[in-house]
Amino acid sequence: MSANVLKIIILIQQIIALHCFDYKHVDQWKNEFPMCGGRRQSPININLTGNVKKFLTDTIKLNDYWRTPLEMTLTNDGHSVKLTTKWPDNSIPNLSGGLRGRSEYLFDSLHFHWSRTDDSGTEHSIDRRRFALEMHIVHYNKKYGSILNAVNRFDGLTVIGLIFQINDADDSTLSPIVTQLRHVTKKGETVKINPFPLSIFDLDTEDMFITYEGSLTTPPCSETVTWLLTQNYRYVTNEQIKTFRQIKLDNGDEENVRPIQPINQRLHYFVPLDSNFIIQIKH
Repeated sequence: MSANVLKIIILIQQIIALHCFDYKHVDQWKNEFPMCGGRRQSPININLTGNVKKFLTDTIKLNDYWRTPLEMTLTNDGHSVKLTTKWPDNSIPNLSGGLRGRSEYLFDSLHFHWSRTDDSGTEHSIDRRRFALEMHIVHYNKKYGSILNAVNRFDGLTVIGLIFQINDADDSTLSPIVTQLRHVTKKGETVKINPFPLSIFDLDTEDMFITYEGSLTTPPCSETVTWLLTQNYRYVTNEQIKTFRQIKLDNGDEENVRPIQPINQRLHYFVPLDSNFIIQIKH
């Protein structure tokens, strides 16, 4: 079989995987997508109280997060609400450092996970506790040229995970997105929204990220993801989380949260944010 034919087959499998699964039969994902039964699956529980903290010295470097894209598009893909962007040349937000060293990862998109209750909407749990909403900021390794080329490479993806808890007293950073959700309640609906810089998510407030080697949390569950989880919780209001719960997903799913996966002797580490990023954002 030629390399080109193999690439086409893999691409078709990836496209199918984006659509042919539901959250009522998560335990059956591995029957159709064998990697979903692998040993480096995500999400996991992060044990902050019971482990000795292990630190990495190679800091996380975040660049161009303060730039505003040319366009922003919000889409209901049937499994989540996804935000995609168009950037000026050479201005795509990117990151490096941590477990992946000098490899440069470019921003691709972001999306959300939620459930019907305020204490089960995040995919990752912290000391066995879950919260209302989790946002994933997806990046792909620049050397592979695209996310489709990167998704099956061992060092292909880095995802920043932000956890949101309920707080009606706080001005949520999600407002530019939530106000547009009414336009994408049905699968396939899409809307252009007013562009904003990714710096509104206050990544500069993180002293440390929690990082570990894992997988996509949806089929094909490729074990190619380096996770960076923020330690500081963000906030979502009661009204905002209700808006997420009005989104209609495939197969009548009312939530899009994968259960916690076995850690299988994997370690998670703490990695600091490079202080130059904070200076870049604030000046």
